[in-house]
Amino acid sequence: MSDTSTRHAARERVLGLLYEAELKGLTPAEVVAALPVVPDEYAGEVTVGVGENLTEIDALLVRFARNWDLDRMPALDRAILRMAAYELGHRPDVPR
Repeated sequence: MSDTSTRHAARERVLGLLYEAELKGLTPAEVVAALPVVPDEYAGEVTVGVGENLTEIDALLVRFARNWDLDRMPALDRAILRMAAYELGHRPDVPR
């Protein structure tokens, strides 16, 4: 399996975990810790990383999301934007 398809699958997993965390009112780290099967390394790192940097990430989203309150965004959109912001800002292995 190529790195691109592996990352694609990991990102789908991250999206689901971030969405689950928000709906359940848990931190992303709590959701990952409660999983019966540990996600692959990349998915786990990105999910937990988003949670650890959520304040910074949300501040960026609020700053650049013109005419949109973060709370008004659909939860999946928020999760996608948070994941992307984390990868671009905190993962040197992700090309810009």
